[in-house]
Amino acid sequence: MELRNFGTTSLAVSALGLGGGRLDQLSDRDAESLLAAARELGVTYLDTARSYGTSESRIGRYLKHCRDSFVVSTKVGYGIDGVEDWTAESVSRGVDAALRRLQTDYIDIVYLHSCPASTLRYGGVVEALVHAVEVGKVRVAGYAGDGEGLEAAVEDPRLAALMASASLFDQVALHRSLPNAKNAGKGFVAKRPLANAPWRLSERPVDAEWVTYWDRMACMGLDPLELDPSVGDGAGVPSSKLAASRAAWVALSLRFAVYTWGVDSAVLGTTSIRHLTDACAAIRQGPLSATAVHAIRSRFSDASGGHWAGHV
Repeated sequence: MELRNFGTTSLAVSALGLGGGRLDQLSDRDAESLLAAARELGVTYLDTARSYGTSESRIGRYLKHCRDSFVVSTKVGYGIDGVEDWTAESVSRGVDAALRRLQTDYIDIVYLHSCPASTLRYGGVVEALVHAVEVGKVRVAGYAGDGEGLEAAVEDPRLAALMASASLFDQVALHRSLPNAKNAGKGFVAKRPLANAPWRLSERPVDAEWVTYWDRMACMGLDPLELDPSVGDGAGVPSSKLAASRAAWVALSLRFAVYTWGVDSAVLGTTSIRHLTDACAAIRQGPLSATAVHAIRSRFSDASGGHWAGHV
């Protein structure tokens, strides 16, 4: 697995990261097995958040034996009993709580988790997070989110790490915020590189979490094998037509996100060792062709008409 410099920070992150949002769905034993598999595959960037249930605690139990093998990020700003969300105190106490759950003396990256631009500018939360960096609890301060909040974070020199939605069906940050972020030396992580994998659904969903990407997929009319036949090659591609189609979508999506200029890591949320292994195999196929990338970007631009927003 390729290691990449995280902006101009001192960190190096794996090109594919493991998202901890679904660790809460596993047993303790299966969560440990997934983390061990990630380490074996060279997936050394782990992302979690206060809102991900037992995710921080499960990562923390595993980290006790191999802390130096991973770059770990979490997200704060809310969920502290008796403390108003998005205040300096909620950030400071959130960092301390994460340190306890992760069973570590420091956290590599801490993101402010999708607060609005006005909170970044006037809420005292950035100052609280910067203080955690100054006293050694956090190595890099960042922001995770999209829209105006992301744009404000790009402009703030105190925030050296960014995480935003970036996928075939969510390219707004890639066009607007990413170039400015990289010019400022910031690290950039792509979240939801599979865009919730809408190709898995046989009909239009009703859940708001799924329908946005389903509609965008329908509007863009992409065909993975037509765009780049190589996405159907390589380890992990099943033999059945339907399964092969899904594998081709995964390969196209991951290779697009991981190899977009300026993306330091793309975070994949999964509970499956097999899916993680197949994702690593897909990435080893390398970047998509320039023709495929141009087609994907053009289809997004034409279909969106400039009106699609980053999906928070």
